[in-house]
Amino acid sequence: MKNILKKGMIVVGKYETRINLYGLSQRERELNRLKNDILKTSRQTLSFKNVLINNIERNLIIDTGNQTYIKEFKTLPNEVIFVGDIVDWTNNKWLVLSADSDDEIYIDGIMQQCNYVLKWQDETNKIIERNIVSKDNSGNGEKDDKEFIISENQLSILIPFDTDTVELKEGKRFFVDNNPIKKSVYRLTKIDNTSHVLNGKGYISLVVTKDQFNDSVDRSDLELCDYTIPSPVTTIPTENHIKLDFKTTSLYVGGNYKTVTATVVNTDGNVVLTSGFTWEVTSDISTKVVTSIDENVFKIKVIEDMDIIGKVIVVTAKNGTYEEQLKFEVKGWW
Repeated sequence: MKNILKKGMIVVGKYETRINLYGLSQRERELNRLKNDILKTSRQTLSFKNVLINNIERNLIIDTGNQTYIKEFKTLPNEVIFVGDIVDWTNNKWLVLSADSDDEIYIDGIMQQCNYVLKWQDETNKIIERNIVSKDNSGNGEKDDKEFIISENQLSILIPFDTDTVELKEGKRFFVDNNPIKKSVYRLTKIDNTSHVLNGKGYISLVVTKDQFNDSVDRSDLELCDYTIPSPVTTIPTENHIKLDFKTTSLYVGGNYKTVTATVVNTDGNVVLTSGFTWEVTSDISTKVVTSIDENVFKIKVIEDMDIIGKVIVVTAKNGTYEEQLKFEVKGWW
């Protein structure tokens, strides 16, 4: 009788563990199952695309539609994207104009293809460039982006909000022209850095007005107006060290290998060594970890086991006296 009770308790315990894995409530379990189903089926659709978001490898479900320069998208469940992010897809840059996060399943939004790279110098003469969306409603007096009225000889510009772009001030001059011979110069005349920015994420709306070319300070060959030669950058010498190159530190249960490439670089960032590396894996789930090592290239993945979700795996690269660590987190597919 005791053995029967014991076996019954084990079965109940496993059932409760499995239930809690997908959620503590019925609603939460249904929500997580739906996310898991979407994740599995979306990978089989033509809309499933490999992209880079702010230079990080990700995936989006993109509706190619019939609008060439504007696309609607959805994220995968539990993924995030923000207004103002730059999406690299089809060898083009796209600016995220909207991202509706009021959904427990995924985020849907709209992105527009960037059509120009804006360049300028900041107050320290550092050269800065950003992908932008430039629009010309010249001569029609139409209200653009529901904020500014664009008139003759003006362009509207949408540019990601960040620590550099927020410092732009009225009067700043730019080249905004793809003509390789004679480029048009514009002066910044209006700035809106609040309407489309929330919690430090978003984009800035600018209006630039046509200005005169000044051959004494405007360098069309560099695409920089009011050009000043930057001061030499003084670097602080440091010792040689190991540099680890990788795309992500997320390991999905039953997923593909993630690759880490190690090199020893000198004080100038030049590669000194690519051989002689040893690798160590530290984790309490080492039996669930699969690795492949080829000199300075390290590959890692985990088997499909829901019990290891949330676990952390520490990978250490060593070369002589040099040492560098990287932490991976195990995640589920939902």
